[in-house]
Amino acid sequence: MQGPSIQRMIKTRRDRPAKVDRPLIKEIYTDNTVLIRTGNASEKNGPISKYWLVVTPNPATPSIQTNNFETREKDITSLLRYSIYNATYPQLFANDSTYIAAEFEASHWPHKFMLGDGRHYGRFCNRYLMRNLDYKAYIIAFTDTNDDSGCLLYTSDAADE
Repeated sequence: MQGPSIQRMIKTRRDRPAKVDRPLIKEIYTDNTVLIRTGNASEKNGPISKYWLVVTPNPATPSIQTNNFETREKDITSLLRYSIYNATYPQLFANDSTYIAAEFEASHWPHKFMLGDGRHYGRFCNRYLMRNLDYKAYIIAFTDTNDDSGCLLYTSDAADE
């Protein structure tokens, strides 16, 4: 004789990705574009919802790689606002500030990406790179928390110059 069947659904709270691969430079071209391998984020703490590819000209405004949550949230908001305006009105902005070059849903995240091709990816403009200026690129991965707190993010180390 069997007793009644009991089922329980247990969920763990999602957290920011455990790690994000740093982008790797594959080739630098004479037209000021750079082919990079993008890498991926760990989905150990939940599925990735989207990725941003962020570019920092050197010297430039500071990047958002900080462990202070409040500072990083303010920096993310400023970076997002600046990058959306830059994509809409690129002729109004100097090429010396940190910006988001591309946004992809996780399912469309490319394994390779051509940095500096001038095309739009998601809401952002992948600006042309200026000759004789060094750049750093890094990746921000987002997990969707499925609650009111929104997304959690993790930032990769910057690609080698």
